[in-house]
Amino acid sequence: MKFELLLKELKSLNLPKNNFAVIHSGVLAVRGIREANDLDIIVTKELWKKFEKENPVQKNKLGYKIKLSANIEVMGGRIDKQKEDWKFIDEQIRHADVIRGIKYVRLSEVKKIKRILGRKEDLKDIRLIDDYLKSGKK
Repeated sequence: MKFELLLKELKSLNLPKNNFAVIHSGVLAVRGIREANDLDIIVTKELWKKFEKENPVQKNKLGYKIKLSANIEVMGGRIDKQKEDWKFIDEQIRHADVIRGIKYVRLSEVKKIKRILGRKEDLKDIRLIDDYLKSGKK
């Protein structure tokens, strides 16, 4: 899906600007590193609690998530460490890069997360991030 359409969908949710940040492939897409097929976001614990009341929480092997729309999901921390993850999530939101009025988790943080996940697609993204950074871009 075209990144601009994903951003339009995100903006239509009218989320409070300082309470969320785009993570994963959206961070790469906004910098032109690769296209994103959907958008994952992280939110403050307070906003998570609001969404949790309004939407079903899904679990997978990586953690909790809530689907907000056809192409946007909120990541809610790891299953075994969700309590600990809220502090980390708040830091990522607080220190996120602001690009065209939207917060994006720092590229260095996305790289760390992808290294921890270690899936084939994550390793590919790490190489793309490294190539991007070697070119002198941020």
